[in-house]
Amino acid sequence: MQYINMSEYPLIMSEYPLILIMVFLFSTSFTIWVFGVFSIPSLFLYSLTLFQILPLLYALITGFYPYDLTRQTNMLTIGIVGFMLGYLPLGLARVKALRKSQNQYLERNTSRSIFKAALLFSLALLPVTAVLALNFFLTRRTGQYGLTEPLSSLEQLFFYAALSFFCIALSVNLRHIPYKWIFLLTAIVILPRLLVSLVYSRIFIFLALLPLFYALYFSRLNYSLTPIKATTVLFVLGLFVILPALTRDSSIVASQQRFEALIMNGSSIPILEKYERYEIQRDQSYVFASVVLKAIPFPIPVPENYRVDVWGLQGAVATLDRVLSSYENQNREVFYGTGSNYLHELFIDFGWPGVVLGSLLLGFTVSFLEYKSVSSFFFRFAWLSILTSFLFLPRSNVGYFLEKLPLFIAFYVLFWLAVKLLSESGKSVREYRHES
Repeated sequence: MQYINMSEYPLIMSEYPLILIMVFLFSTSFTIWVFGVFSIPSLFLYSLTLFQILPLLYALITGFYPYDLTRQTNMLTIGIVGFMLGYLPLGLARVKALRKSQNQYLERNTSRSIFKAALLFSLALLPVTAVLALNFFLTRRTGQYGLTEPLSSLEQLFFYAALSFFCIALSVNLRHIPYKWIFLLTAIVILPRLLVSLVYSRIFIFLALLPLFYALYFSRLNYSLTPIKATTVLFVLGLFVILPALTRDSSIVASQQRFEALIMNGSSIPILEKYERYEIQRDQSYVFASVVLKAIPFPIPVPENYRVDVWGLQGAVATLDRVLSSYENQNREVFYGTGSNYLHELFIDFGWPGVVLGSLLLGFTVSFLEYKSVSSFFFRFAWLSILTSFLFLPRSNVGYFLEKLPLFIAFYVLFWLAVKLLSESGKSVREYRHES
């Protein structure tokens, strides 16, 4: 691994990182003070730190990576400022609306009826998801992290169906729901996912944990978070991180060099340099591929320039991370772990104006969905569905947090059609018995 003398980049060592750190610290303090420690902008900043800022600072301090990191620091700074400015107007409006309507959202009988229906549908899916999870665990438990075969599309469909019913149940007023109902539903959804996560991606378990903790925090904890509650939450989250790690090969951290490689490859710092170094020819929009094509929940004809063969997928939608990863098979530098970055896609497609406007639009979109979720059951469901992947956005594509939304909405519609059908059937039976 090549080391560089960072003194060759005086601006990188002084001005740009300092601005980035100041912007991050101010933004984090502001969001915690105004919106709360577990608010969406706060969580987003934590995620950005984990996936981008910490690896970047590590690279700057150690000189470990042979890249000019000026653009990366600028992008992260603009991304933070743009997101906060876009989020602020409706974010403040949501705080006021939430205080006014806190006890008016869905009365007791309605909340219980919806929750019961979602619980029954989840119970119906449990035999399928449990068998799939057990089979997946038993057949792939010897695989190392990152090398385990993923779930098939059909298998994932059952898990996403269960997750959509989970989000529907969490969208009611949980103040009216007994704890034992919540625990039962959580166990039904979480345990099969945990079993899969033991030999697969830990993200799979977090997809369900994020909307759960969000819904419980804002519906039951009433904005107060005592040290005991905070410790319990952190312990549970830590447990779900540690358990899957115990089943995998940990030799990657056996030496400092491997550890440094793991840290750096955990971010997308070198993506732009790699993209330009290999002179990748682009005749498609990465933003369009990520936001539109990946969000379509059924197979469609995709133009050849929007296809790429990677990770065993033939003709997959050509998002930035997939295009870069496809170079692994061409005797180029390995791209394992680099992931993608929504800021990079915006930059490649639209330049610096795209980074600025895209960050503003992202913050506004998030605040709009969260604001509407205060009084709208559908928007609350949609927002919880988006939360299943939103915090991984700094590590992925522009449309990562939206790509599964059409699928969730499809399950949402099927849920209400089934409920209506069952209701009408029950009504007909009661009328028939009454007439008899």
